[in-house]
Amino acid sequence: MWTPALNPSAAEGETLPFGLIFATFMVACMAGSTLFSILTKSTPVEEVSKYTFCVASASLFIPVLTNNYTLIFIGFLVFEACVGLYFPAIGTVKGMVVPESQRSAIYNLFRIPLNIIVLGVLLSKIEMTSAFFCCAVMLFGAALCQFKLVDILKTTKNIKDAEVEAESLL
Repeated sequence: MWTPALNPSAAEGETLPFGLIFATFMVACMAGSTLFSILTKSTPVEEVSKYTFCVASASLFIPVLTNNYTLIFIGFLVFEACVGLYFPAIGTVKGMVVPESQRSAIYNLFRIPLNIIVLGVLLSKIEMTSAFFCCAVMLFGAALCQFKLVDILKTTKNIKDAEVEAESLL
């Protein structure tokens, strides 16, 4: 959806340098991966993840809120940086949370709703701003879930710390 969002003059035969635009997206993604390694030196991965989802959601709201193509392009660059942050972060979080023995079954279960969402979007011929709105809302939902996961992980860590302390007293 980024090509029609950035190319309003396509009907008049004008085209943008799509290769250059895509290359800048890939650079932004790489910058996000680099930023991940910098951020996780001082911040837990699960904390980085929740803010990544919030920023990604906000960046996809930009095409919904404005027709300024410069702002939309910047929003897409920010989103791609969030994608670069997402992949190493989610890999680390999944390794912490999903038990090794059940990993493949759980991952396959989560692919079902993902495929349903993709099919729904592809078959619905949804309007561009509606598509960005839906994606932004789903990313915001992911952020809320990540906030809840962080609370659960903190509670679990506190319980384990208390158990270790109790055992050391015995």
